Amino acid sequence: MQAEVVFNRLLTPEADKAIYHLRLSLPSPLNYQPGDWLMVTPHNPPQLVQACLEALGLSEQTLIALPKHDEMPLGQVLHAHLELTQLQPAVLNKLQRRFGWSLWSDRQAMMAFAEDRDLLDLIEFLKTAHPELTQPDKALAFCQLLAPLSPRFYSIASAPEALGETQVDLLYRQVVYERARRMRYGAASNVLSGSQPGDFLDVDHNPNPHFKLPEDQSDSEADANTPLILIGAGTGLAPYFGFLQRRFAEHASHQNHQNNQAWLFFGEAHAGKTDLLRAVLPEPILTAWQQQGLQVTTAFSRDQAEKIYVQQRLWQARSEVMAWLDRGAYLYLCGDQAQMATQVAQCLIEILQQEGGQTPDQAQATWKHWRQIKRVQYDVY
Repeated sequence: MQAEVVFNRLLTPEADKAIYHLRLSLPSPLNYQPGDWLMVTPHNPPQLVQACLEALGLSEQTLIALPKHDEMPLGQVLHAHLELTQLQPAVLNKLQRRFGWSLWSDRQAMMAFAEDRDLLDLIEFLKTAHPELTQPDKALAFCQLLAPLSPRFYSIASAPEALGETQVDLLYRQVVYERARRMRYGAASNVLSGSQPGDFLDVDHNPNPHFKLPEDQSDSEADANTPLILIGAGTGLAPYFGFLQRRFAEHASHQNHQNNQAWLFFGEAHAGKTDLLRAVLPEPILTAWQQQGLQVTTAFSRDQAEKIYVQQRLWQARSEVMAWLDRGAYLYLCGDQAQMATQVAQCLIEILQQEGGQTPDQAQATWKHWRQIKRVQYDVY
């Protein structure tokens, strides 16, 4: 569907990263729940498309046929239909089998090569090992084996109670960085960051059944009085806006509110530059939510000599965190999978041991069980 940009605000003008708050207007009700995703149709950066064409020795007007598509100019195909900014090990495997290469010994080697590389990196590498790649027939065959350009998933940063069914918010970071003396740009985040009010974006709704409030889970005995512990860093804050809007909506029954029913642990770099919570939420709304039972604990890692992350804040509050868990609190983790989620999970398992009196094996089993029954939920990337 086509969604119109209402606003696209840069939240971090003084930081070394660009994080935006985007609002979209939809042509029809989205029928979403907090925790769901919005899929955004990406486009490859024009400079990367042109560099790939030049490296392969092909013209943008060269016609090429892809599965389920009529012939199209190669420039259009590289811009809108094939994955250029990321490499998939499966593509390396297909290329190796198709051309009889022996460049990577196994899937592990392919995964290692693909990490942090894009298609231009691959072309330059292959041209050294197999110069015949620039022959027109081989170059076109190479393009036909590339992965299709996939939509990018963004956690919806709103709830229908706050915006209605025909508007949604996103909280996203523009992907742009330098590697190997070349600038790299994200295929979707740069489409988003370049959009202006009145522009239209191709989007679609994707439910996320594994990241839901207790009251939105059909198989849960918990309800809107169940305490929540929400843990996130950076744009991992996004789905929690929707969670909190639903919990603290103005029209929600006051008897459904109880003290300390939601505890947000949020981490970023600098309070003065990247406090995304206060950059998005007007102070009166945040204050009202806190009066209704929201508790906020922040970890701004670069504001002191010793870096402090959300897992340190959890550990500092471990006694109270354990008390919440004893009351049946649901736990949510959103953010970086490799670092934040792993370290937070380990911290909470240690809290179960020290404050909950469990053995290491019991704590691991408790954590595993909570994940199985969706009392602990992840949305990580």
